[in-house]
Amino acid sequence: MAGIPFLREEITVVDARSLSPEKFNEYMEQGFNKKIPFIHTIYYHKNFLKRIELINNLDHNPYHLFFYMIGPFYYFDDGSTPIQYFYGEHSRYLSNEALRLLPERFQRQTEKYQRLEYIQMPGCRWNTDWINETWIYEYVKNLYKPIWENTQQERGKYVYICRSKRNNKQRAILNEDLLIPVLKGLGISCYALEDMTFTDTVRLFKSAQFVIGSHGAGLAWLIFCDPETRVLEIYKNKLLKEHYTYLCASCNLKSFRFTGVMDDPDVPVSTDPKQVDDGHMIVDIASLESAVKQLSKDIESAYTDGRNTVHS
Repeated sequence: MAGIPFLREEITVVDARSLSPEKFNEYMEQGFNKKIPFIHTIYYHKNFLKRIELINNLDHNPYHLFFYMIGPFYYFDDGSTPIQYFYGEHSRYLSNEALRLLPERFQRQTEKYQRLEYIQMPGCRWNTDWINETWIYEYVKNLYKPIWENTQQERGKYVYICRSKRNNKQRAILNEDLLIPVLKGLGISCYALEDMTFTDTVRLFKSAQFVIGSHGAGLAWLIFCDPETRVLEIYKNKLLKEHYTYLCASCNLKSFRFTGVMDDPDVPVSTDPKQVDDGHMIVDIASLESAVKQLSKDIESAYTDGRNTVHS
C-alpha cells in the first residue's frame, strides 16, 4: 500500500472507488447503525501516498486509548520500521503522554500535508464488553516496556484505586470516605490515578501484588501487572461489563468480583434488563473487608508455598 511500509497479511485493503458513492455510504451507515466494526479492513479513495490518521476515540479513557486507539497500530508494526501517523493537537495529558512515550519508531505529526491521503486504522474484534484479539493486551504492554521492565512486584504492595463522586460521573463509591480508613487499616494504600503521571501509574500496577477498584477504565492499567496478581473488582452482579474478567484471564491475573454493593438511593433503578447500569454505588464495607482479608491470606499462603515469586 503506497506510503505504508508494513501491513500485516490479515488486513484487507479496499479501493472505495470500486463502489459507487451511494453504495459505499450505505454500507458504512449500515455498519455503524448495527455497531459492526470494519474488522481488519482499510478503505482508501485516492491514488495519493497514504498516511495513518489516529482517530480520537475518547482519548481520556485509558481502556479506549490503549485498546481502541493504540492497539490497532499492531497491524502496521513490525517492531522496527518507522510508523508515521497524524494526531492533531489535543490538550489531554493522558493521550499526549501515551503517544509521547511510544517507541521512537512511532512518529507523530500534528499537521496534515497536502497530496497525502489519511486513512483510518482497521478495526479489531471488539465485542460489547470484551476484546477477542489474543495479541492486544501483550502488544500494548510491551510498547511501554522501557517504563516497567526494571520495576519488580513487591510483597505486600496492596493498592486501592479511588473512585470518588468528585472525580467520576459513573460508578463512584459514595461511601468511599468511610471505606478508605478501613482499607488503610488492612495495610492497603489508596491512589487517585488522576493525580499520578503516566509513568508512575504504569509502575504502580507493575509493583502491585493485589489491586482493588471499582469497575471502570482505570482498571485498563492492569495489563502492566505481573501474572498471578490478585484483582478484586467492585461492581454490581451484572451479566455484562466483563471487560476486566477477560483482560485478567488474558494476562494470567487472578480476578474476583465483589458484588456487595447497593444502588445510589437518589437515582431510580431501571427495570429494563437490557439497560446498562452505570450508577453510583454504596459498598457493604464489612463484607468487603472480609473479602479483602480472605484474599490477603490467599496471597500470603501462595507466597509461603512458593507459588508466587515476589520481592520483599
